[in-house]
This record gives sequence, structure tokens and C-alpha cells, in this order.
Amino acid sequence: MLREQTSSMKCSQTWAKTSTGEAKEPVENWRRQCVDFRWATRGSPRATPQPFCYACDSLYTVRHILIECLDFQDTRKKYFSVIDLYRLFREVNPSRIVGYLKDLGVYGKI
Repeated sequence: MLREQTSSMKCSQTWAKTSTGEAKEPVENWRRQCVDFRWATRGSPRATPQPFCYACDSLYTVRHILIECLDFQDTRKKYFSVIDLYRLFREVNPSRIVGYLKDLGVYGKI
């Protein structure tokens, strides 16, 4: 529905005229209207619902999936045992992180 609304909306253009009367460029107000519209719809909850972890009562984020989620705790222990993202990416082999994501079934969704 949002995509249909955005495709049918067009920013009204008013062209600035040169001294000879030729169209020079769109007025700054037109640019600002289009940018404001794009920013307003970018974070719209109707556009894409944010994934939510019901077990932890928080949003799914990279940090949540890799470090914090209680549902993934047992699987996480098989691959690594670090407590923050800094140590995870510094000390753990990337193939182990990928294996963890594949085991969770999230790797193909990234």
C-alpha cells in the first residue's frame, strides 16, 4: 500500500527562470519537499515491521542475535563464548560465526 502511495505521488516542480526566460533548475523548495517525504516514509512502521524476539521482549538486532538472546544461548555455546561484539569479531573465527548463523537458520535471511 505504501509503495502504491509513493509511486503515485509526485513532487510539484516550479522551475527557476534565467534572465532570458529559459527554465534553469527546480527551485530549492521542491527538492526539500521530496527529501522530507522520503525521510518521513523511510522509517514508517507500515513499510517494514521490525522483527521482534518474544522470548526476550526486545527487537532483533545483530547484537541481540549474536550475543544476548536467551533462546539461542545453547546453540551459541557450541560456537563461541564471548560477552560482547568487540571480542566476538576480534577473537572468534568468522567461519564459526557463519556456522552459528546457519545453525539458527538465519544465514539465508541476511
